[in-house]
Amino acid sequence: MAALYSRQLLAVHAGAAGTITAPAGSIIVVRDIAAFNPNAILPETAALVHHPSGATVYQASNLFSASPTNGGYDHLECRIVLNPGETLTTNNGGDIDMFVSGYELSAP
Repeated sequence: MAALYSRQLLAVHAGAAGTITAPAGSIIVVRDIAAFNPNAILPETAALVHHPSGATVYQASNLFSASPTNGGYDHLECRIVLNPGETLTTNNGGDIDMFVSGYELSAP
């Protein structure tokens, strides 16, 4: 039996654009999403959008480091499956850092 290891699928800094694409012959399973806004004043939103559907599959709003409710940080444990050719793209505010990890598996 092959060992399964989670790996970093995406790391973006300061609102940079990012994309996760399931390559031909593989399925991607996103397991963890972490978003942080170090800006103490300006609240921003972190989001991931699925393509080709256009559905927002993750969104964290009103993130800012001085927030009494979230301290600028959001974390989601999940199981978002991308079939071959499907993508997730970031739609983040200008200060958002985002890290996404999960698995790449052979398609059946």
